Amino acid sequence: MRRKSCFSPSLLRCWMLFYFVLRFTLMSMALMEHLVYLMD
Repeated sequence: MRRKSCFSPSLLRCWMLFYFVLRFTLMSMALMEHLVYLMD
């Protein structure tokens, strides 16, 4: 009986989702700051 590796497909998918959400949040925050800067 072999051990499950740390990089199981489901965990990898979770990390990918987390990474994309984080990137999207940072991008939208930067975009909002840019818009505020343009409006000012």
